[in-house]
Amino acid sequence: LTATQCGIPLHTPSHRNSMRGAQQFLPSATCVGDLLSSRGYYLSFLGGASTEFSGKGNMMKSHGFDEVLGLQELLTKNDDPDYKTGWGLFDDTLLDLMYSRFLELSKSEKNFALFGLTLDTHAPWLASKSCDGLKYQDGSNKMLNAVACSDYLISNLVKKIESSRFANNTIIVVASDHLAMNNSEWEKLEIVDRKNMLMIIDPSNLQSEKITRLGSTLDVAPTILSRIGMSLDLGLGRDLLNET
Repeated sequence: LTATQCGIPLHTPSHRNSMRGAQQFLPSATCVGDLLSSRGYYLSFLGGASTEFSGKGNMMKSHGFDEVLGLQELLTKNDDPDYKTGWGLFDDTLLDLMYSRFLELSKSEKNFALFGLTLDTHAPWLASKSCDGLKYQDGSNKMLNAVACSDYLISNLVKKIESSRFANNTIIVVASDHLAMNNSEWEKLEIVDRKNMLMIIDPSNLQSEKITRLGSTLDVAPTILSRIGMSLDLGLGRDLLNET
């Protein structure tokens, strides 16, 4: 998250994945939220897990986000408060809430950025109820079943946004946060060339262009921002679609 939002790697004096106890999260860094907020964007984050995990909510609030909602806040909007995992909300719940929020923010006619963080593909790999009957190949691998389910649900969200009356004023981004960690398919994954995903969809211009340049998660922010007319370098990040 720090790499994609701020273009810099996260280094902390204690645990490598936690800024939970910090009062401010990298206050001297300039991140996506700072840039968009300064240009009048309303910034909203919805995540299935608790916003306290590793200081995630603190990071957003330190860098221009107006609305940061996690498990505790979103559970009250869920019809079944018991429908959750040890991590948080299932993806079908989160993505439904995201689409509703997308419609609300779009109707406000104010520029906004809506971020969502899914978690069904995180261990212990539990697929959402909406995917009952959907399986990967013979269905024997629950991790791959969860991936197939998440793929299905995220695709549906993208299609709904593309079909909405707000589509032509919207840029959709689908991105992975990191490569898969040790799991039941580890031996197969380790022998192939793995890449993080960065997919940018402009419903008003569906011409396909493949990113062929080598890059990393540090380059995500400037690459996305260039699609909304903000061409800039951010930390160590560069626009991967820039010809130079």
